[in-house]
Amino acid sequence: MSGRDDLAKRARKVDDPLKLVIVRDMWLTGFDAPCMHMMYIDKPMRVMG
Repeated sequence: MSGRDDLAKRARKVDDPLKLVIVRDMWLTGFDAPCMHMMYIDKPMRVMG
């Protein structure tokens, strides 16, 4: 299992002490973590489709 997978599991757990995740390439789509309330995106977004 990769470090990215470990962080993804931790980010989904409400009781984990992990409170901040800085993402460079992944997790902008297809990632669900109900305990996270806000996402800041510092890159231009494109409309797909």
